[in-house]
Amino acid sequence: MHMGKVSDEKLQHAHGAIHLLCVGASNYATESGFMKLKVCAEDARRVAQTFREVRELNADPSQIRLLASVPETTKNPTGGHIYTALHQLAESATTEDRILFFFSGHGVKVDDELYLVPEDGNSEHTKFLISFVDVLTILGKSDAKQKLIVLDACLSGPTVTSFKSPLSTASQKFLTGYLAKTEGTAIIGSSTADQPSSTLSPDPKVSLFTYFLVSALRGAPEAMDGNLLTLDSLFQYVSVNVIEVSKSHGKTQRPTIKQGGTGVMVLGDFSHPL
Repeated sequence: MHMGKVSDEKLQHAHGAIHLLCVGASNYATESGFMKLKVCAEDARRVAQTFREVRELNADPSQIRLLASVPETTKNPTGGHIYTALHQLAESATTEDRILFFFSGHGVKVDDELYLVPEDGNSEHTKFLISFVDVLTILGKSDAKQKLIVLDACLSGPTVTSFKSPLSTASQKFLTGYLAKTEGTAIIGSSTADQPSSTLSPDPKVSLFTYFLVSALRGAPEAMDGNLLTLDSLFQYVSVNVIEVSKSHGKTQRPTIKQGGTGVMVLGDFSHPL
């Protein structure tokens, strides 16, 4: 593959400044019905750190938000904080910008709808969870020209609950309709509906999926389309490696992607040495 696939004019349009919200929910209370997760807070911290350090990703330093129980932040990933930060992310971007929402934590299905579980979530009622329909609706109102949602559910869901798990897509009818009328939106999931996401990673501090996601974002040569990191080249790299490594551990994990529109989504321009 070579860079000629994306003209300079398209590249300039596709690679506007990116605004970022990274959420890592690890510290679930025992009585919540959800088990604690070891790597999710570090997943979110690592993704945020990568966008701060890798200038080729063109992140706006003032628009990188991190909600995780780590020393770098004073805001934990509670439901209220997540909803507020989602609105801030959506409202901060202009038509020249891109937005990215990364979530690592529990995800559950209730009546064919997906919910993300904040650290103060509870398995007894959905009012304590984050509706993925709400996430799409909030981010869908943003002026940003491109919107990327990345979901990494680290383990297989609640320990005491009637909810189905692990992470899966939202209702197909809603999601298909949403993407059909939404240009420039993509959703990447760490696994399919019937698979847990693995923590059997080359780096035990982060999940398998996030390990290769960060590797791609930092410019792994195998993840490049020429000198560009595109959505397609990133997903192919992450998917191939996650499938291969999980298989080597006797597991099956296959990342998923859903995309609205046909435009090029450029995540990193590594064509000019900095």
